[in-house]
Amino acid sequence: MSADATTPARAAPRSQAEAERAFHDDDPTARGTDWSLLGRLWPFVRPYGLALTVSLVLMPVASELLVTQPRLLRTIVDEGIGRGDLGLVHRTAALLGALMVAEFVVRFVQQYLLQLVGQRAMTDLRLHVYRFLQRQRMAFFDRQPIGRLVTRATNDIDVLGELFASGAVTAVGDLVTLARIVVAMLVFS
Repeated sequence: MSADATTPARAAPRSQAEAERAFHDDDPTARGTDWSLLGRLWPFVRPYGLALTVSLVLMPVASELLVTQPRLLRTIVDEGIGRGDLGLVHRTAALLGALMVAEFVVRFVQQYLLQLVGQRAMTDLRLHVYRFLQRQRMAFFDRQPIGRLVTRATNDIDVLGELFASGAVTAVGDLVTLARIVVAMLVFS
């Protein structure tokens, strides 16, 4: 796959001045809400939509595997140990162990896919910024503070990478798990 195939198609700026303003806007939130800013990242994430979808689908699966474990512990204690049925204790403990391994595998695959999407999208974004800088004339670099250019090209993209690594998507997964735990507690009680 060529580098051009991973770069999202965007409309070319009308002028050099417009390109500079777009690249160096000090307050990008003034142009829209957080959702619209996240929407501007979508062209970089879209090529990896399948992996992102699988990762998002695995979140509730992992939550369900986690919430099922206390039920099995209740079965072990109440029915297995309470009745003295060691066969039930062994079978349920084996099932509990299998569920723990399955939860680990599902969470690993989910996090791996999420990180993969994040890293590849940030690579595409870095390539896009690099190509933008390469197309600029020398006068552009004379007018722009070098520190700002370096920050835009490195630190700002790293911050966006953190969004995938430990940010919003992981928080959504934690909220799904929390909601499922609350529901399970209400059902058990």
